[in-house]
Amino acid sequence: MPRCARSPAKGWARSGSRAARSEWGSTSSSPAPTSGRIASCTIGRAPHYAAITADTIDWTRVLTGAAWLHGSGITPALGDGPRAALAAAIRAARAAGASVSVDLNYRPALWQGRDPRAVIEPLVREADLLIANRDAVRTMLGVDASPDDATLAPRLAARYGFRRVALTRREVLSASEHRWSASLYDATTGSSNDSRHHDVRVVDRVGGGDSFAAGLVAALLRGRPGPRPWSSARQPGR
Repeated sequence: MPRCARSPAKGWARSGSRAARSEWGSTSSSPAPTSGRIASCTIGRAPHYAAITADTIDWTRVLTGAAWLHGSGITPALGDGPRAALAAAIRAARAAGASVSVDLNYRPALWQGRDPRAVIEPLVREADLLIANRDAVRTMLGVDASPDDATLAPRLAARYGFRRVALTRREVLSASEHRWSASLYDATTGSSNDSRHHDVRVVDRVGGGDSFAAGLVAALLRGRPGPRPWSSARQPGR
């Protein structure tokens, strides 16, 4: 029996009035739906996500009518095929008039022996919104900044053409206590909005950043200006 599996090569697409998380990475020949969730399905075994290529999914068809595509830096780390697939998705989103966001999602184990910068830079240059922390920016884009350097987001926006830059910060107070905060820079207005610090009790830290990204994208799609995106972004990320 076919079963659908969650893929680490993840993203969100918005079509019509509903936001949906899209996940790809299957070698299945089953056609992808034209809207809503894109499931990676396999029969009786785990899908080989690294086997995806630029032609595995008809991104033009999938993204018709979409308003937003969200991609992860994990995807190109999996190999040349996933990198090409993400690049194809971004091109199709651009052609469809959809906004594009990329979360750097730096995972050292996936980049062992490789410099991510040459892979990541061409992809993020097509993004409207970058989501990252300072360590990921330093490692994957070669841009350094001290923790209190307020010029990092404006420099990134000027260098890569981002409309917005969201910088997250996680302070590990203990194994079960973390402090989260973030800032959102808008290059159009030159303004930056900082969230307050949130002290959270950790149950499972996996997916916290993805939840934050989903809340932020949803808020921006609803047109919430200024500090208002944080009211949506902070809750799923906690």
